[in-house]
Amino acid sequence: MDTQIIRTAISDFIATVTIDRPPVNAMNRQMFDEIQATFDALNHRADVRVASLTGAGKCFCAGADMKARSASFAQQVPHPGAA
Repeated sequence: MDTQIIRTAISDFIATVTIDRPPVNAMNRQMFDEIQATFDALNHRADVRVASLTGAGKCFCAGADMKARSASFAQQVPHPGAA
């Protein structure tokens, strides 16, 4: 059940979900969607009773990916004087 950013391991009814987006696991839209899809899928599994969310590397999650947010914002907001 691994995705591009999220790794999942299941053992003894425990799902360990690991965020792996180096260098600091900064949250972007793809990561948000993959976490949501992973937990939705785990919700329907009889072999999972507990899910643990963790982060690979130095930190759990640094927060929002500001570079991705600013790029997305720039595409959505018209610049003054733009027709």
